[in-house]
Amino acid sequence: MRLFFLSLILFSTTAMAAVDPSVVSRAEKYLNTVQNLQGSFTQRSSSGASDEGVFYLSRPGKMRLEYASPMTIVSDGKRLIYHDKSLDQITHLALDSIPAGILFRSNIHLTGKDIKVLKTEFKDGFTEVTVGMAEDPGVGSLKMYFTSKDFELRGWQVKDASGLVTRVTLNNIREVGVLKKSLFKINRHKTQSVEGTAKPSNGFY
Repeated sequence: MRLFFLSLILFSTTAMAAVDPSVVSRAEKYLNTVQNLQGSFTQRSSSGASDEGVFYLSRPGKMRLEYASPMTIVSDGKRLIYHDKSLDQITHLALDSIPAGILFRSNIHLTGKDIKVLKTEFKDGFTEVTVGMAEDPGVGSLKMYFTSKDFELRGWQVKDASGLVTRVTLNNIREVGVLKKSLFKINRHKTQSVEGTAKPSNGFY
């Protein structure tokens, strides 16, 4: 019996130690203070699919992933907008409805009521912070990768409700001046649009 209770205590201590508040604080501070970034990215998923493209980030809240394939993902600070250029179809998803949207909110609070920090880890020169949606953990999780030395974002990994894992790795990232507002808008000709939570096929969400 004593061994049983000792095991429970050790388990609880390990679980609590899985989240380092100082790491969470650094991640939150970085995400809210970084200005304008530009670079390239590669994307790979556990299904075997892969893609690459150009990445733009303008805080607060704006992001653009321009894929080599006919698709673009844009955040305007309120929504993630997925544009399938082959169909000229747009899907809108609220940033607070999916784990990936946490990265692109205008004000990021990793300890907010709707976000739960699941784990912080140190692996291969990176500091990893994994978060999920507090009220809907089944929707998936988001793992962010920061360089351990300078604590700069170098990618993220999304695990969706079905277990599909998609990782985006940022390359050649550099700070730049003011980015054009047009980068964070979708230019299209047709009017077909999908509102809601339909999951686009590239696995980013």
